[in-house]
Amino acid sequence: MNKSQMIELLKTDVPAWNQWREENPEAVIDLSGADLSYANLIRANFIRATLDNVNFNYANLGGADLFGAHFNGDAFDNAYLRGVNFFTNTEVK
Repeated sequence: MNKSQMIELLKTDVPAWNQWREENPEAVIDLSGADLSYANLIRANFIRATLDNVNFNYANLGGADLFGAHFNGDAFDNAYLRGVNFFTNTEVK
C-alpha cells in the first residue's frame, strides 16, 4: 500500500486500517507530511509509524496507539487526545 492509499484508508475506515496493520506487521509506515486534520482516528494503530510533520489539528485521536512512533514538528492544535498512548519503546533514563 502506498502512502496516499494509507492516508485515504485512515481517513475513511480506521477499523480496516487497524486490520491491515495486524495483517502486515512488517509494513513500513511513513505518513510524514500527511494532512490528517479533522480526521476521526479513534483507536488508530500508529505503532512504530513515522509521523513527522503530520497535521493532526482538530483530529480525534481518542485511544490511538502511538507506541514507538516517531513524530517531529507535528501539529496537534485542538486535537482530541484522551487515552492516546504516547509511550515509546525507548528506555527512560
